[in-house]
Amino acid sequence: MVSTGVNGFGRFGLHLLKYWLDNNKNANFSIDFINDDFLSPSSAHAIIINDRFVRISEDYRVVIEGDTISFIDKSGLKKSVLFSNSDKEQIPWLGEPEYMLECSGKYCSAKLNRESLVGATKKSIISATVADADQTLIMGYNHEEYNPKAQIFSYGSCIINAFLPLTSWLDDKYKINNCDTTIIHNTPEHKLLKPENHALNRRSCSLEWMGPKLMASLTADNFTVTKTYIPYSGISMIDMRYHLATPPATIKGLTKELTQAFNSGPLKTLYTFDTASQGGESHLNSTYSAILRRDGLRFVGDNLYISCYFDNENSVNRYFDLVNFMANHPG
Repeated sequence: MVSTGVNGFGRFGLHLLKYWLDNNKNANFSIDFINDDFLSPSSAHAIIINDRFVRISEDYRVVIEGDTISFIDKSGLKKSVLFSNSDKEQIPWLGEPEYMLECSGKYCSAKLNRESLVGATKKSIISATVADADQTLIMGYNHEEYNPKAQIFSYGSCIINAFLPLTSWLDDKYKINNCDTTIIHNTPEHKLLKPENHALNRRSCSLEWMGPKLMASLTADNFTVTKTYIPYSGISMIDMRYHLATPPATIKGLTKELTQAFNSGPLKTLYTFDTASQGGESHLNSTYSAILRRDGLRFVGDNLYISCYFDNENSVNRYFDLVNFMANHPG
């Protein structure tokens, strides 16, 4: 069992804790420490008890004793985490866990994370796109290229995980000549408290430069990304257009092939189709990287259009999967 410590207890860290608690019996790693430079243990305890989306207290009795927060499931099994409130450089448990799970969103470079590799801590896995990471590993795409000797890893991002495995599958089967992607991204509730976020905000997207870096058939000449933040805290959407060299004959045939890939093929556990009449909000806390809308799958000439929902805050499940895979392959 690999020991880990989490730095950052925002939305991502809270989702990670819940997902680990729910799946720790099958996990190859333990979460033994959490640090946040803003939250005290009592503040973190209040968030754990009261968060309206991540309902930890519905499944676990949560007990705080000093700096230790314990979670007791309905069978009586107890898991305890030591919580600290320090700047990253002053974390009291630095050097004790084998992996640092960097989830603060503040340290998105390899240089800033190598400073955490002291004592027993040999690897840092960052919950963001990092240009200079030793490896960026996307579950269902290139995670089996994991190099145990590397130190700084990125899991990509919610958008990269939603886009890349599906796009690679399409490219393998039909060859993509060019494609573009439009992302409608939510705004977290705490950011909606600021008036400047009560508007549409066009932002750059790491997928536009990381996609070609990870997938050779994507280039600056055949791939574009448009990303817009909207003043809404619910589910996000990603729409893709692909010009295919050898498109399938019918949407029905493509749907059948995708269903097989989702159920028992290389895209298993990563994607699914929605059910008729379901809206986006039914997919909050989904464990899938993306949920394809059946009515958003269509052809216009040789262009295939795919429309998806994705819960960007709960992309933590792919991060969990990556850490779990690494912990099971020590090299």
